[in-house]
Amino acid sequence: MEKSCLHLLEGWYKIQEKCVYEVRKWQIQDLRQETHESTITRNAMAAAMKALMKEKKLSKISISDICGACGMNRNSFYYHFKDKYDLINWIFYTEFVSNIHLEEYKDALQLLEDICDYLYQERDFY
Repeated sequence: MEKSCLHLLEGWYKIQEKCVYEVRKWQIQDLRQETHESTITRNAMAAAMKALMKEKKLSKISISDICGACGMNRNSFYYHFKDKYDLINWIFYTEFVSNIHLEEYKDALQLLEDICDYLYQERDFY
């Protein structure tokens, strides 16, 4: 039992390191100074995606569905995102990863608890 817990913690330390890397990568990308309109558009697409995922599986959601749900066109979608998976990644990083301040965590267990809490609260989406 103790050995499996140690293995689990080692896995979460790797995840924590990956999160730090991804947050830094996104922070660098954000240095491009997104316009207010761009943020509004991305948020509208994110809200549409989250609403659609309550109704059907991700594999059944098309770019047209997302655009139709938020009143945008496909060109706008592809201007901001490569595909629907890129949108999902953006939602995750915007809502969760960018709000994590790793320096506030004393151990990986607290980080794991916060990740689980977030995923539970957003279970309809994830």
